[in-house]
Amino acid sequence: MMGTAEVDSTKLLIDHFNLPLSVEEVISLTHQGYVKYFPEAKLLPGAEKLVRHLHSKGVQIAVATGSSEKKYDLKITHHKELFSLLILFSLFSHVVFASDDPEVRQGKPCPDVFTVCAKRFPSPLPASPSNVLVFEDASNGVEAAVAAGMPCVLVPDVNLDITKVKDKAAEVLKCQALTVLHCSQVMLISRSYLLHHVKVSYYHNI
Repeated sequence: MMGTAEVDSTKLLIDHFNLPLSVEEVISLTHQGYVKYFPEAKLLPGAEKLVRHLHSKGVQIAVATGSSEKKYDLKITHHKELFSLLILFSLFSHVVFASDDPEVRQGKPCPDVFTVCAKRFPSPLPASPSNVLVFEDASNGVEAAVAAGMPCVLVPDVNLDITKVKDKAAEVLKCQALTVLHCSQVMLISRSYLLHHVKVSYYHNI
Protein backbone atom coordinates (compact mmCIF):
# COMPACT_ATOMS: atom_id res chain seq x y z
CA MET A 1 0.00 0.00 0.00
CA MET A 2 3.04 2.27 -0.02
CA GLY A 3 2.44 5.38 -2.06
CA THR A 4 -1.34 4.99 -2.04
CA ALA A 5 -3.58 7.87 -0.97
CA GLU A 6 -4.85 7.58 2.60
CA VAL A 7 -8.51 6.82 1.87
CA ASP A 8 -7.58 4.26 -0.81
CA SER A 9 -5.06 2.46 1.41
CA THR A 10 -7.54 2.42 4.29
CA LYS A 11 -10.19 0.79 2.09
CA LEU A 12 -7.66 -1.85 1.03
CA LEU A 13 -6.81 -2.51 4.67
CA ILE A 14 -10.47 -2.90 5.63
CA ASP A 15 -11.18 -5.24 2.71
CA HIS A 16 -8.06 -7.35 3.24
CA PHE A 17 -8.70 -7.97 6.94
CA ASN A 18 -12.50 -7.79 6.70
CA LEU A 19 -12.57 -5.18 9.46
CA PRO A 20 -15.95 -4.25 10.97
CA LEU A 21 -14.95 -0.57 10.96
CA SER A 22 -15.61 2.45 8.78
CA VAL A 23 -12.91 4.24 6.83
CA GLU A 24 -13.11 7.16 9.26
CA GLU A 25 -12.70 4.88 12.29
CA VAL A 26 -9.63 3.14 10.85
CA ILE A 27 -8.04 6.44 9.87
CA SER A 28 -8.57 7.74 13.40
CA LEU A 29 -6.93 4.64 14.89
CA THR A 30 -3.99 4.62 12.48
CA HIS A 31 -3.33 8.31 13.10
CA GLN A 32 -2.57 7.44 16.71
CA GLY A 33 0.27 5.26 15.46
CA TYR A 34 1.41 7.92 13.01
CA VAL A 35 1.81 10.45 15.82
CA LYS A 36 3.99 7.98 17.72
CA TYR A 37 6.17 6.58 14.93
CA PHE A 38 6.28 9.03 12.01
CA PRO A 39 8.46 11.58 13.84
CA GLU A 40 11.15 8.88 13.95
CA ALA A 41 11.36 8.74 10.14
CA LYS A 42 14.84 9.23 8.76
CA LEU A 43 16.18 10.30 5.39
CA LEU A 44 17.57 7.61 3.11
CA PRO A 45 21.38 7.55 3.12
CA GLY A 46 22.65 10.11 0.62
CA ALA A 47 19.27 11.72 0.00
CA GLU A 48 20.19 15.13 1.40
CA LYS A 49 23.50 15.14 -0.46
CA LEU A 50 21.79 14.26 -3.74
CA VAL A 51 19.11 16.93 -3.31
CA ARG A 52 21.66 19.62 -2.52
CA HIS A 53 23.86 18.55 -5.43
CA LEU A 54 20.99 18.65 -7.91
CA HIS A 55 19.92 22.06 -6.67
CA SER A 56 23.48 23.35 -7.02
CA LYS A 57 23.28 22.35 -10.68
CA GLY A 58 20.12 24.38 -11.27
CA VAL A 59 17.58 21.63 -10.65
CA GLN A 60 14.15 22.69 -9.40
CA ILE A 61 12.90 20.21 -6.80
CA ALA A 62 9.37 19.64 -5.57
CA VAL A 63 7.47 17.05 -3.57
CA ALA A 64 4.83 14.68 -4.97
CA THR A 65 3.54 12.46 -2.17
CA GLY A 66 0.54 10.26 -1.54
CA SER A 67 0.48 11.48 2.04
CA SER A 68 -1.75 14.14 3.51
CA GLU A 69 -0.11 17.37 4.65
CA LYS A 70 -0.62 16.33 8.28
CA LYS A 71 1.13 12.98 7.79
CA TYR A 72 3.90 14.63 5.79
CA ASP A 73 4.56 17.09 8.63
CA LEU A 74 4.80 14.19 11.07
CA LYS A 75 7.29 12.37 8.85
CA ILE A 76 9.63 15.35 8.63
CA THR A 77 9.46 16.29 12.32
CA HIS A 78 12.94 14.90 12.90
CA HIS A 79 14.22 17.03 10.03
CA LYS A 80 12.30 20.25 10.66
CA GLU A 81 15.47 22.32 10.47
CA LEU A 82 16.57 20.69 7.23
CA PHE A 83 13.21 21.06 5.53
CA SER A 84 12.89 24.65 6.74
CA LEU A 85 16.23 25.32 5.12
CA LEU A 86 15.12 23.58 1.94
CA ILE A 87 12.08 25.83 1.76
CA LEU A 88 14.04 28.91 2.81
CA PHE A 89 16.56 28.42 0.02
CA SER A 90 13.86 27.33 -2.44
CA LEU A 91 15.30 23.85 -2.91
CA PHE A 92 11.74 22.61 -3.10
CA SER A 93 9.63 24.48 -5.60
CA HIS A 94 6.32 23.15 -4.27
CA VAL A 95 4.59 20.21 -2.59
CA VAL A 96 1.59 18.24 -3.84
CA PHE A 97 -0.30 16.08 -1.32
CA ALA A 98 -2.35 13.45 -3.15
CA SER A 99 -4.59 12.91 -0.13
CA ASP A 100 -5.48 16.61 0.20
CA ASP A 101 -5.14 18.23 -3.22
CA PRO A 102 -8.46 18.71 -5.06
CA GLU A 103 -6.72 18.45 -8.45
CA VAL A 104 -5.43 14.98 -7.61
CA ARG A 105 -8.61 13.03 -8.23
CA GLN A 106 -7.05 9.58 -7.87
CA GLY A 107 -4.04 8.45 -5.88
CA LYS A 108 -1.20 6.23 -7.03
CA PRO A 109 -1.03 4.00 -9.09
CA CYS A 110 -2.96 6.59 -11.13
CA PRO A 111 -0.68 9.32 -12.54
CA ASP A 112 -2.54 12.34 -11.15
CA VAL A 113 -0.11 13.37 -8.41
CA PHE A 114 2.85 13.44 -10.82
CA THR A 115 1.07 15.22 -13.65
CA VAL A 116 -0.30 17.85 -11.25
CA CYS A 117 3.10 18.32 -9.62
CA ALA A 118 4.90 18.65 -12.95
CA LYS A 119 2.55 21.32 -14.29
CA ARG A 120 3.09 23.51 -11.22
CA PHE A 121 6.73 24.18 -11.91
CA PRO A 122 7.68 27.74 -12.75
CA SER A 123 8.13 28.37 -16.46
CA PRO A 124 9.48 26.74 -18.55
CA LEU A 125 7.36 23.64 -17.99
CA PRO A 126 8.45 20.19 -19.23
CA ALA A 127 8.03 19.91 -22.98
CA SER A 128 6.91 16.30 -22.56
CA PRO A 129 6.23 13.83 -19.73
CA SER A 130 9.15 11.81 -21.10
CA ASN A 131 11.42 14.68 -20.02
CA VAL A 132 10.46 14.01 -16.41
CA LEU A 133 12.44 11.51 -14.33
CA VAL A 134 10.73 10.06 -11.25
CA PHE A 135 12.45 8.76 -8.11
CA GLU A 136 10.19 6.33 -6.24
CA ASP A 137 10.33 3.91 -3.32
CA ALA A 138 7.03 2.09 -3.86
CA SER A 139 5.45 -0.12 -6.52
CA ASN A 140 2.38 2.09 -6.79
CA GLY A 141 4.64 5.06 -7.45
CA VAL A 142 6.39 3.25 -10.30
CA GLU A 143 3.01 2.38 -11.81
CA ALA A 144 1.93 6.02 -11.46
CA ALA A 145 5.09 7.27 -13.15
CA VAL A 146 4.70 4.85 -16.06
CA ALA A 147 1.04 5.83 -16.42
CA ALA A 148 2.14 9.47 -16.54
CA GLY A 149 4.61 8.66 -19.33
CA MET A 150 7.61 9.44 -17.13
CA PRO A 151 10.73 7.27 -16.68
CA CYS A 152 11.31 6.16 -13.10
CA VAL A 153 14.27 5.28 -10.89
CA LEU A 154 13.16 2.86 -8.17
CA VAL A 155 14.89 2.98 -4.78
CA PRO A 156 12.85 0.19 -3.16
CA ASP A 157 12.05 -0.24 0.49
CA VAL A 158 13.87 -3.32 1.82
CA ASN A 159 10.52 -5.01 2.52
CA LEU A 160 9.07 -4.23 -0.90
CA ASP A 161 8.34 -6.95 -3.45
CA ILE A 162 9.40 -5.31 -6.71
CA THR A 163 8.82 -8.35 -8.93
CA LYS A 164 5.92 -6.77 -10.82
CA VAL A 165 7.51 -3.37 -11.39
CA LYS A 166 11.27 -3.85 -11.61
CA ASP A 167 11.12 -4.18 -15.40
CA LYS A 168 9.01 -1.03 -15.66
CA ALA A 169 11.58 1.13 -13.86
CA ALA A 170 14.34 2.74 -15.89
CA GLU A 171 16.75 1.83 -13.09
CA VAL A 172 16.56 -0.01 -9.76
CA LEU A 173 18.93 1.12 -7.02
CA LYS A 174 19.67 -0.01 -3.50
CA CYS A 175 19.15 2.86 -1.07
CA GLN A 176 22.85 2.76 -0.24
CA ALA A 177 23.54 3.64 -3.87
CA LEU A 178 22.28 7.16 -3.21
CA THR A 179 25.40 7.78 -1.16
CA VAL A 180 27.64 7.21 -4.17
CA LEU A 181 25.28 8.19 -6.98
CA HIS A 182 26.95 10.55 -9.44
CA CYS A 183 24.96 13.15 -11.30
CA SER A 184 25.96 11.65 -14.64
CA GLN A 185 24.40 8.33 -13.63
CA VAL A 186 21.03 9.94 -13.02
CA MET A 187 21.02 12.54 -15.74
CA LEU A 188 20.30 10.30 -18.67
CA ILE A 189 18.13 12.99 -20.22
CA SER A 190 19.45 16.48 -20.93
CA ARG A 191 17.25 19.24 -19.52
CA SER A 192 15.02 16.67 -17.88
CA TYR A 193 12.67 17.10 -14.96
CA LEU A 194 13.12 14.86 -11.94
CA LEU A 195 10.33 13.58 -9.77
CA HIS A 196 10.73 11.75 -6.51
CA HIS A 197 8.06 10.28 -4.28
CA VAL A 198 8.93 13.42 -2.40
CA LYS A 199 10.86 15.18 -5.10
CA VAL A 200 10.22 16.51 -8.56
CA SER A 201 13.33 18.00 -10.07
CA TYR A 202 14.09 19.94 -13.21
CA TYR A 203 17.50 19.54 -14.78
CA HIS A 204 18.42 22.81 -16.42
CA ASN A 205 21.73 23.55 -18.12
CA ILE A 206 23.69 20.93 -16.19
